[in-house]
Amino acid sequence: MTTRQPQRKPTFLWQGVLILVPVVVLVAVGLWTLRQDRAAMEQEARGRAEPIAAATLAGLKQHVQQIVRGVRDGTLVTLTRGALWFEVQPDNSLGQLWPFTWPPTPAPFPTNLVDLLNPERAQLWHEAGAAYSTGGWGQAIDLYSAFATNGGIVKQDFEHAGLTSERLRGEAYLRIAAAQLQLSQTNLAVEAYDSVLRSFTHGSDTRSEAGVPLTHLAALRILDLSRNPGELPRWWDTNFFAVFNLLSSDCSPFGNELALRLRALLQPTTQDLAIPPHLLNATEARKQAWRETREAAHKVTERAEIENWLRSQEIWRLYHEAADLFPRAAAAWPERFWVDGNYRWLAVLQKRSASETALGPRVFAAFPKAQLDEEIRRITNQADPLGLFAVKVSIQGRVFAARQTEGTNWKYREVSSTADAPEDSISVAVTLADPAAFFGAQRQRQLWFGGLMLAAAVACVLAFASTWRAYRRQLSLNEQKSNFVSSVSHELRAPIASVRLLAESLERGKVSEPAKQNEYFRFIGQECRRLSALIENVLDFSRIEQGRKQYEFEPTDIVALAEQTVKLMEPYAAERGVKLALETSNTQHPTCNLELNVDGRAIQQALVNLIDNAIKHSPKGQMVTVGLTPVTSHLTLSVTDRGPGIPASEHEKIFQRFYRLGSELRRETQGVGIGLSIVKHIVEAHGGRVRVESEVGKGSRFTIQLQMK
Repeated sequence: MTTRQPQRKPTFLWQGVLILVPVVVLVAVGLWTLRQDRAAMEQEARGRAEPIAAATLAGLKQHVQQIVRGVRDGTLVTLTRGALWFEVQPDNSLGQLWPFTWPPTPAPFPTNLVDLLNPERAQLWHEAGAAYSTGGWGQAIDLYSAFATNGGIVKQDFEHAGLTSERLRGEAYLRIAAAQLQLSQTNLAVEAYDSVLRSFTHGSDTRSEAGVPLTHLAALRILDLSRNPGELPRWWDTNFFAVFNLLSSDCSPFGNELALRLRALLQPTTQDLAIPPHLLNATEARKQAWRETREAAHKVTERAEIENWLRSQEIWRLYHEAADLFPRAAAAWPERFWVDGNYRWLAVLQKRSASETALGPRVFAAFPKAQLDEEIRRITNQADPLGLFAVKVSIQGRVFAARQTEGTNWKYREVSSTADAPEDSISVAVTLADPAAFFGAQRQRQLWFGGLMLAAAVACVLAFASTWRAYRRQLSLNEQKSNFVSSVSHELRAPIASVRLLAESLERGKVSEPAKQNEYFRFIGQECRRLSALIENVLDFSRIEQGRKQYEFEPTDIVALAEQTVKLMEPYAAERGVKLALETSNTQHPTCNLELNVDGRAIQQALVNLIDNAIKHSPKGQMVTVGLTPVTSHLTLSVTDRGPGIPASEHEKIFQRFYRLGSELRRETQGVGIGLSIVKHIVEAHGGRVRVESEVGKGSRFTIQLQMK
């Protein structure tokens, strides 16, 4: 006797592995590739940043630290471009180039000034001062004009520094100008201020009583009162260098402002740049070239002198702020330091040339903060012409940034580089100015590739889920088909066995009574009809599965069809000991049309299947009711039984093919599990729907709804 090997249960493991593993590997390789792509771009950016940082550091070191060759005619001979400078003596004192200092030293007139003047001038000074103080502007103008007339003012024996005829004459004209302004005589006031300038010569003592140069005050007032260049004194245009030399011989806090305003006067006007007649028909490019040439050549010498004066003013301010920083020179000056006054600058001790002795003065180069900003931008533009990187420089604790944007991230170390010079207190950091723009193409590739990987992963998961669902469904179908085959075998074997037994009994003559023979013949016919119905259901199911089921729609009287079906099923109900009845309601309503365009044979088959199920599940002595209820929009056919009922969780499953309640090994009713699925297909093919209402222990009610057209 051979032992039957247990059938191995199919598994989905290897199919799932074959679906998921390739996609998992693809995603892992893709993520690694994207990371490597990003790392390669970061390495490229860092490789570009390193030479920029080194070049910026080298350029700054060269800019702030040069070898001093010496001082020639008051000018520092050095390779440092655009730097100011000052000297510190061996005793740590600050060298001074000019006799005047700031704050201005007051220079009041002596109290016995009248005694020092010529008698007639003394009388005029006294009377003019009295008229000026009491508001007698016209009288004061006349008296001061007479006082300032050519001739000696101070007694020859008392002329000395601080009290000269030039200074008194300039003071007189300054008061005349103030009086003219009180009388709203602006033009005369401008002439008076111009007389103040003409009162002095180059090198004269021009101080007012407050210590401020009268020439600077007068020149600023002239510029303020002149509404256009044409109202300026004529000699400002014809003999500019005389005016400039007079003003540039003094240093004051007003010198910088005065130099800027004089430079503005030297800019070419519209008239200066007017196209000459011989170029009127020339091309626009040639006209523009001519304008640029004229603009560059316009008063070049005068503007150069103004620029030198501005530079001298800067050096003058630098000296006094340095003097304020180390007023007594009690200690040695540091090699580098910042000054945070109105004039912010960095001082750096310069290297000595081989010819300079250690005992000589030390030279400090002074770099304004704005100039350092400009130099850092210049070096950065030269080192990085594409403008991809931002540069941050720390000099002696002060931070400068070039090309920094809102997207600049100095903490992004992977794309940054640094360079340091501790001996010069300079450090440079270089990073991408806009990482988002630099990595834009890479990010786009990342998004596309990531999107493709995500789509592949989602498709894989969906395929896995779909395959798993199909696998489970196939297992269920296989089990249901097995049950179906078992059910069909059972359903066919029982009637065939009965027919065979009855036929053999009749053939052998074992039944001789006519009544008994008729009963056998009736049983044989009943079992044959049962077999025909079963085979017809199986054939219909096969046609439905293959899509070959066809319906012939024609006008059909539904009431007559229901009555005929009930009569057809009454013998079977009687055999099962169940009562079968037809209940109709509102069938005589005048608006109701009970003749529908349907396939009558198919509707009858659906109704027969429902009645057959109801009879099989109803206990003996119970009633199965077939109901027909027309309403305005649809017609309802219902079959109600008093059987065991159906759980709510099974209401949808019972319409699935091959599905039956309970185990196939302990079922108590006949059937193969395809009747209700055929009913559902027939009803839905007619545009209707079938539903079930049932509770356990309270029977069931199946309802077919057909649309009334």
